[in-house]
Amino acid sequence: NWSNQPPTVDSVTASPVRLFPEDTSELTCAASDPEGDPLAYTWSADAGAVTPGDPGAASFVAGAPGTPAPTCLVPASGGPTPPRPTPVP
Repeated sequence: NWSNQPPTVDSVTASPVRLFPEDTSELTCAASDPEGDPLAYTWSADAGAVTPGDPGAASFVAGAPGTPAPTCLVPASGGPTPPRPTPVP
C-alpha cells in the first residue's frame, strides 16, 4: 500500500526580520520531499504583499503596523496531502 509522504519544511528565514510599513524583507523557504517529488512553493501573508521569486524565495513588503506572518506552503505533489503552513519567524 503506497502512500505519499508530505514534504518537510526544513527552514524559513527572513532578512531583515523586523520591518516598518513599506519595508521589504527577503524570504527563503527550504524544503525536502521523502520521495524526491518536485516541490512547489506558495507564499501568502495576512498583511502586506508577497512576491514569489526563484523556487523557495520571495520578497515581502510589510503593510500596516502589527505582526504580519508570511507563510510558506509546500504541498505534496504526488498525492492528496494538504499544504502545511510554516510562519516566518
